[in-house]
Amino acid sequence: MKALLTILLLLAPALLIPASAARSEISEAWYREVIRASGCETGAAEAAGACIVSQINACRETLMQTEPEAGYFLSHGCAHEAFTQADRLLNQFYKTVLVRTKQIEAEFAGSAYQGQEALLRKSQRAWLEVRDSTCELNVSYGALMSGSSATISECKARLTMQRIGDLRTEIGHYLQ
Repeated sequence: MKALLTILLLLAPALLIPASAARSEISEAWYREVIRASGCETGAAEAAGACIVSQINACRETLMQTEPEAGYFLSHGCAHEAFTQADRLLNQFYKTVLVRTKQIEAEFAGSAYQGQEALLRKSQRAWLEVRDSTCELNVSYGALMSGSSATISECKARLTMQRIGDLRTEIGHYLQ
């Protein structure tokens, strides 16, 4: 009887407070507020990648402090939101680059500049393959049992931010 009473006393807080109550404030909007990928895109490629990883880690630390029991599982949302934002930024940048590349090709019809749009598309498709394969390799080598989908998302966020920086470095000055 004493053991049953002890178990009930230990479980009482969990029984009285619904699991969703504490987590209700952790929403997609919360993740978007904590992760600000747009603040990372102005630096060099490596700095942008490091910046997004710092944001992911800060998001995780906040969750571990505010939700100690569920923080680990909720922290996966930090990496997923970071990748979502990084991917959105890359897509916006890529569309801008494509538009400008088409304009320049039209302006310099018949010159050596022709074919740049096709080359840009080819480069981006190849880079996506490399990014995705690299991030899957990352999981198979070292992140088993550590939240592989979050690890892949973090890797993709980091490499995506680096890609924006690389494109700015390599071709940005031609598109001014």
